[in-house]
Amino acid sequence: HQNEDLAMEAIAAVNAMPASELDTTLKTIAADEARSMKVRMASLSAVASHAGTLDDELLDQLIGLYRDSGSPTATARAAEIIGSSKLSSKQLLRAAPLLQHASPTDLRELLKVFQRRSDSELATAVLDSMETAEALMALTEIEFSEVVKRFPRETLDRANAILDRLKSHGQQRQLRLQRLRDQLTGGDAKRGH
Repeated sequence: HQNEDLAMEAIAAVNAMPASELDTTLKTIAADEARSMKVRMASLSAVASHAGTLDDELLDQLIGLYRDSGSPTATARAAEIIGSSKLSSKQLLRAAPLLQHASPTDLRELLKVFQRRSDSELATAVLDSMETAEALMALTEIEFSEVVKRFPRETLDRANAILDRLKSHGQQRQLRLQRLRDQLTGGDAKRGH
């Protein structure tokens, strides 16, 4: 653990620099499978914060770690880095399929990157993934609306269909909660029910 703690401190120090000449070394650390996932993700985060935009190699590493790590912590960190990065249109197209199998928390993080811009091809890719996204119903209508409000007009019918599903799900959830609340009002705390 001492080496890992030292590596984490060194990465934090490099990350504090305005522009790092050590990004190549950080990329090497990130690709080193002998290193802990914590150190690898910290390296990727440091490189991403320096670059402002992710190069294709770095995005590939993040997507690979997201898909293959098996660690909820690593996938969450990769989703956070991808979601907060500036990606090109081509890179966004490569990231869109991640939405389909993302956990609710990861989905929220990943969707952030798609709020910034959208063309017809990208909107279609996002909608393709979101229509069958496993965690779709964990989102609120407003969260998804923030993404699709920049979508081109020709994709809005599909986007609105998803928004309608989210609205319906939200209404059903509210009804279930109201039924539970109604059942609670008949209880007696003194009698334990």
